[in-house]
Amino acid sequence: MIYQIDYISHSYWDANCTIAGENISLNDAEWLGLQKLKNIPDSNLPSLLQGYIGEILKGFCIICEMKEIIRLVDFFNRDNSGIDVTSRSSD
Repeated sequence: MIYQIDYISHSYWDANCTIAGENISLNDAEWLGLQKLKNIPDSNLPSLLQGYIGEILKGFCIICEMKEIIRLVDFFNRDNSGIDVTSRSSD
């Protein structure tokens, strides 16, 4: 996740740990998946949204496929039950 808020300091999330005599410096915000927009190289809008657009399109395709499957199952259920599926009455 990317954030642009200026009053959140990215260095606030820095953590220094000593494990087996070795000093390790980590940033908990990056570990949680948060990244400051200024720290990302090539941070223009299309490059940032590239992965999200693909996910949205996949979700849309899945919803359309599920709708079509439900429509076909409903059609075959009506056909097997003897209901006339060719005429649509308005009553």
